[in-house]
Amino acid sequence: YIPLLYKLLKRFFNGEGIGISLSYLFLPIISVTLISLVILLINPATGLLNTILSLMLLNVSKLSPVIFGIILGLMTALDMGGAFMKSAFIFATAAIASGEFTAMAAVMAANVSIPLSVFLASMIFKTKFTSREAEICKTNLVFGICGITEGTIPILAKSPFRVIPGCAIAA
Repeated sequence: YIPLLYKLLKRFFNGEGIGISLSYLFLPIISVTLISLVILLINPATGLLNTILSLMLLNVSKLSPVIFGIILGLMTALDMGGAFMKSAFIFATAAIASGEFTAMAAVMAANVSIPLSVFLASMIFKTKFTSREAEICKTNLVFGICGITEGTIPILAKSPFRVIPGCAIAA
């Protein structure tokens, strides 16, 4: 696809300035167009998934606040900053609008506990972390206070099978 476009543009510009035109004008337009098409294809499926998750959370919220909090915490911990975490957050925000604060309390508690648990692990088990990882983990104190889970992703990327269960337990 790109080589064909390059040949067409080369004919249009007679070989002069083709690299500049391609990189600054046409590639961003093509990239945005392709990403938009992918989003249009994925959007119905993600919308359906969000609807299913919202209905599930609504039904669970009526049963037990403890189980409800555990599910929201796990959604946040298992998918730090991803679609499930965002679904839990949006559900909790909608619950606030209807006067129910339990959901947001669970989501925010998980958001705070995940980076703080990684920070504490780096302070307690210093030998398990490299010096670079220990420096990264120090920022998780600030991320934890602010409720930002994405600070744990560099540590998570190195050892997901050890970090995710610990974060899930903390959440």
